[in-house]
Amino acid sequence: MFGFVKPYIPELKVREYELYKSVYCGLCRSMGKHTTVASCASLSFDMTFFALARILLTGDTYSTKRVRCAAHPFRRRPALCDCASLEYTAYVNAFLSYYKLIDDKRDERGVKKMRAVVMMPFARAAARRLPAEYASVGETTRQRPEVMSSLEAENCDEPSRVADEFGSLIGATLSHGIEGSGGKIAYEIGRYVGRFVYLADAVCDFHDDKKLGRYNPFVAAGAEVSLEKDGFILGHEADGAMAALALVDGDKSIFACMSNIISIGMMTAVKNAENGEKRNEKSI
Repeated sequence: MFGFVKPYIPELKVREYELYKSVYCGLCRSMGKHTTVASCASLSFDMTFFALARILLTGDTYSTKRVRCAAHPFRRRPALCDCASLEYTAYVNAFLSYYKLIDDKRDERGVKKMRAVVMMPFARAAARRLPAEYASVGETTRQRPEVMSSLEAENCDEPSRVADEFGSLIGATLSHGIEGSGGKIAYEIGRYVGRFVYLADAVCDFHDDKKLGRYNPFVAAGAEVSLEKDGFILGHEADGAMAALALVDGDKSIFACMSNIISIGMMTAVKNAENGEKRNEKSI
C-alpha cells in the first residue's frame, strides 16, 4: 500500500528469499479465493510482511507447492498453501485497501483520484466479504481511519499523534486473536511499523504535499524535513519494531525475513524513494 515494508534482497539467503516469494504468491492466491480476484490488484509488499508476522506470531503451520497463475502462466512458482494467517491477511488487506481508496478519492487529483473512483466498487465488494468472526477487525479498520481523517481535517501539526493512529490500526489488526504476551508483542511490532510507514510517507511526500496544498503533518508543523536531516525519526520506529521482534521465538526463516525487512529493507526503500526512485509496491 505504501511500498516501504519490503526486503533488502541482497542480504537474504536463497532459502529465505524463496520463502518470502512463496508467501507473496500464496497471499495473492488466498486473496483471490477469499476476497475476489479483483482484490489481487491490491497485493503489496506491506501485506506480505503482515502475513509473515501472523505466521510467526501465531505459530501457524504452513506448506508450499509449485503453481502456475495468470501472472506467470509458463513457469511454476512456489506458493504457500492457504492457511489461517493468509486468509486473515487477505481480509485485513481488503479493509485497509478500501479505506486507502476513500482517502485517495478525497485527497488526490488526476490519475490517482480517477483510479480510486474506478477501484472503489471492487474494493467495497471485497471488504463486504469479511466473516462475522472478524467483525471487530472491520470496526477497527473503520474507526481509526475516521480519527485520522478528523486530525487531517483539523490540520493537526503533531506528526507523532497522527502516525500513532495509523500505528495503532496496524498493531490492533496484527495482534487480533493472539493471546497473552504474544498479542502484546504483535501489537508493538505492528504499531512501530505502522508509525514508520506513516512518517516515511510524510517525509517522502513533503515537498509535493507542500506544493499541492495537501495535508502533511510536517507541513502543518511548519517544519522543513528530509531523510538526511530527520532520518533518526524513522530509525527510532524501526528500532522499536526490531526490539519487539527480538522477543519472538519461532520459525527461524520467517524471523530472518522479518528482521531483514525491519532492520535494512524499510530504510533502504525510503532512501530510494527520496532519491527519486518510483515506489514499487507489488512486483517481485
